[in-house]
Amino acid sequence: MPTTITPQRRALGEALRRYRKAAALTAEEVEDRFGWHPGKTNRVERGFRVPVRAELQELFKLYRVPAAKRKELLELLEMARRRQAVSHTAEHANAYFTMEREAAEICYFDDVLVHGLLQTEDYARALVTQEGVEHAELRVQERLSRQQRVLGAAEPPHLRVLLGEHVTMQAVGGPGVLRAQLTRLVEAAATDTTEVRLIPWSAGAHTGLGNSFTLLHLERPARLGQVYSEGVTGATYLHHDDEVAVYRAAFEHLWDTAAADHAESMRILGRRIDDIGEAHGSDTVA
Repeated sequence: MPTTITPQRRALGEALRRYRKAAALTAEEVEDRFGWHPGKTNRVERGFRVPVRAELQELFKLYRVPAAKRKELLELLEMARRRQAVSHTAEHANAYFTMEREAAEICYFDDVLVHGLLQTEDYARALVTQEGVEHAELRVQERLSRQQRVLGAAEPPHLRVLLGEHVTMQAVGGPGVLRAQLTRLVEAAATDTTEVRLIPWSAGAHTGLGNSFTLLHLERPARLGQVYSEGVTGATYLHHDDEVAVYRAAFEHLWDTAAADHAESMRILGRRIDDIGEAHGSDTVA
């Protein structure tokens, strides 16, 4: 199984690379000093290998890492070494789920689909089933468990969800499933930790058209920003400050200028819920 490079692994490795270069040491010199096999330093710095605590403390001494930074890096090490639960989800998504559990804020934009944390069971089942994947029902139950772990945590993240109005028309699972899903969005938006806004069709062209992405902000052990964008066979992870800043600016621009405010977004959802009920019956399930 390929190594999942989490943001904590990446941040730890990049910090160690910076301190090594500041100490004017080559990777080979570090390996000679500690008797490491060739290439280990590179693998640690790229996040493919996580040092044990004793190794990290020796690197602190060799690199002359300031005492104020050592605690932060030790916290990163603890998080980087955390084992991931066995999952039936796609391998490329596992790193995202690790970040999601650690995030202080999650900002999600999609024109056509509801975020997994807010999907109803039937909506999730309709999506997973049409993908034709193995263990479809297990993936649905894992998604529900994930919702409980993240949103049911003692300190859940602040979730900001920005959706295109098309979401209200895409009858995933049928009109009854869609109606229940839209009702779930209204209920979520009434909580203290979740905000939901819609970009109405009347907004016309905007920077989000044809795109979907998730921004995660992790407070511990350092302020880490991460962008996640998923495709059919893989995902893109961006973590450099300049890259994250571009997506942050795009999200805030859409939130402030293209999206309807909270009240209008709830009115759009409410009208669509009523329309489906009138057309198909308020108790329809398909």
